[in-house]
Amino acid sequence: MGVVYCRGLVRRTALLFALFWAVGLLTARPAAAQTAPTSTPTPTPTQTRVPGVSYHYVGNQFQQFSCGPDTSGPSCPSVDPAYTSYTTSDFLSATLTFDSPLPANLNDQDLRNFAGFTLILNDRHQTLIAPGDIASVGAVVWTDATGQIIGWSVSIQGDSTVNNQVSTRSYPALGISPDDLGLLAGQPPQFPYNYATSVSPGRGPKP
Repeated sequence: MGVVYCRGLVRRTALLFALFWAVGLLTARPAAAQTAPTSTPTPTPTQTRVPGVSYHYVGNQFQQFSCGPDTSGPSCPSVDPAYTSYTTSDFLSATLTFDSPLPANLNDQDLRNFAGFTLILNDRHQTLIAPGDIASVGAVVWTDATGQIIGWSVSIQGDSTVNNQVSTRSYPALGISPDDLGLLAGQPPQFPYNYATSVSPGRGPKP
């Protein structure tokens, strides 16, 4: 009698195990539907890079500063916060960008109509960008036989009322001495001179 009971218990245990196994397979099948989609996401504008070439210039630290109320804008080698916002740690930087490299042997060439022309000038107190909401821009260069810039004169005037501007120029071969200028104001007496300059050559401009 005891043997028959044990055999029946074994059969029922085997049947229950088989049932749980089958139910487990059925409940596990829907997991296959949770596979991540394989479609490629739509690119955003930040993923698109427009080809072009940029030329960078970094000037030396400013050496002369506005230093008095005189409307002629006298300059001094020392900083007086009453007359200038600039310090001896400030300097000018410039970036010229085009769709393609500059041609060789340019002579006093106006760049404003070149494809992709962008000029960014910064003096550590203001950043002026052309084209943009500005009063005026000038951009002239000379290049050598390899298309490298060997002389330049670039400037941006931000507001004609205040007369703020940033400019840099250099081409000693033609008598154009190095001259970097940061000017936050230059329309006295309403906007007294507030500027700094450097007359030593910087680095660049190079791609």
